[in-house]
Amino acid sequence: MTCGTRHRAGSQITFSVPQPVERATGRVRLVTPGTARGHATNTYASKRGGNGAAGANPYPQGQCTWWVWSRRPDLPWFSGDSGNAKNWISSAQARGIPTGTAPVAGAVAVFQPGQYGAGGYGHVAYVESVQGSNIVISEANAGGPPGSRRTIGSSGLRFIYGGQAGNGPGAAAPAPPPPPPPVPAGTFAHHVYHTCANGECGLRAHSIPSVSAPVTAIRNDGDVVGIVCQITGDRVSGKDGSSSSVWDKLADGSYASDLYIDTSGTNGAFSPPIPRCAQASVPQPASPAPVPQPFAPAPVPVTHYNCGSTTNTLGHYVPAGKHWANDFVAQGNVISGGFLQLVANTDGQDHRAAIGIYTGGPDTLGAVLGQVTVPVSGNGGMSFTFPQPIHVTPGQRLWVAAVGIGDFTASDEDNGGTDGCFIGHVDGTR
Repeated sequence: MTCGTRHRAGSQITFSVPQPVERATGRVRLVTPGTARGHATNTYASKRGGNGAAGANPYPQGQCTWWVWSRRPDLPWFSGDSGNAKNWISSAQARGIPTGTAPVAGAVAVFQPGQYGAGGYGHVAYVESVQGSNIVISEANAGGPPGSRRTIGSSGLRFIYGGQAGNGPGAAAPAPPPPPPPVPAGTFAHHVYHTCANGECGLRAHSIPSVSAPVTAIRNDGDVVGIVCQITGDRVSGKDGSSSSVWDKLADGSYASDLYIDTSGTNGAFSPPIPRCAQASVPQPASPAPVPQPFAPAPVPVTHYNCGSTTNTLGHYVPAGKHWANDFVAQGNVISGGFLQLVANTDGQDHRAAIGIYTGGPDTLGAVLGQVTVPVSGNGGMSFTFPQPIHVTPGQRLWVAAVGIGDFTASDEDNGGTDGCFIGHVDGTR
């Protein structure tokens, strides 16, 4: 019985055109874009209706952690590896929550792998009652429906107290936790929820209501957010078929998909009494203004990065939500556009790509300095021009990446069976 918050490592998926082939691990890899704090992303979720400021269960539905948190909502959300069931004891201790080896009704029983059939991630259960050296527990994901009960021995188990269990055997109940900080006046308090439902946790807040816009913050399941208003933006879809083009403007001016916030609206619907934002008031991203240079010479064209096409190339299938990246060293002060050898797959699907310049990579892309979305068609490659010039420092190490909005195939040079460079070039001036 595998329980706990799982975090899945970014995968490398590579294919030769037209048949799949193995590819050696190297510096250019296919990964999940914008990962941070445990592969944070616009995670798939199902919006089953909200409960406003009342909070939402932050754990994957049906897991043992989900059941225990439903009985002990006083416990904090343990993110990342700290949320795996076997790690709950150390996670609770790090938060100052009392633990021990003596069972108490209302405590959380923590199982290490192998104890009473627990899997590699361990197991947690709620202690309903104590009967001598035995305990009656309720649990989920243990072979029966959520809430199933069984009687087991308590020897060798560890327990998390707090809540109805107080501070442990013979101790007084702890003082109630302080209330969460209030959201700014004039906003509507709600919670981030269900981003962990498929093993990846965290909701990305963007500068505008678009999944390709710069990420300004990461919000975690259970976080309270203050919503100013709602607006229409990019449609965000879940694996279960749920989707919404409604975005919430937050108190800090950022935007987050409403699909992962527990507002009262169903999928794709606005949530009165939260007001609608004025669509025309949405700010547009802008690149930093160039520093004036009195008597500066005329700009000289330069190629910041170049990997010429060869007759022998490898093709790499890039699905939606993944990216292909390569590093380069800036040769001038401004990046204006370029060309990448992107190929559309002949399946009639969406083949758009978001091409951007980033400060880091390849597994975790750093800050985006500029980005443009292009439709990928045919097999001749794609030229691109950024909406605003990107100002960089000569000698700065940067990354060019193509993120799949739809899917496409990226080509790089055949370098004798090792990773070659991403075929294309990045142009600008010095």
